[in-house]
Amino acid sequence: GLGLSIVQRLVELLGGSLSVSSTFGKGTSFVFTIPFQANLETSAAEVCSDCGPPQHMSWSGQTWLVVDDTPLNILVLQRRLEKRGCTVLTATNGRECVDVWEVECSRVDIIFMDIWMPVLDGLQATT
Repeated sequence: GLGLSIVQRLVELLGGSLSVSSTFGKGTSFVFTIPFQANLETSAAEVCSDCGPPQHMSWSGQTWLVVDDTPLNILVLQRRLEKRGCTVLTATNGRECVDVWEVECSRVDIIFMDIWMPVLDGLQATT
């Protein structure tokens, strides 16, 4: 489908290749290769020593606006954030997000938004 053509284009842009093999009744395999040069002198831990959330980060008291058109995604993220002491506001599309933002902008610390949604997508909502 469309996803495969997008993957093929991305792999080619990165100088790689994509191959497909299929056996009737058994399935299809997609294999891609992308050339890169490894730096064997530096470990990933050294390069990214300060990657990831800070250990001292205080989640309690933050207000998140979670925007997604899939109710299960909202529920999972909402529960996880609430366990960390966050207040969670929700919207199911970009239009609702903008509406919530107009009323609650002084309270919202972080917006976590899906890109592809009906009515108004995440990219349109941010412009």
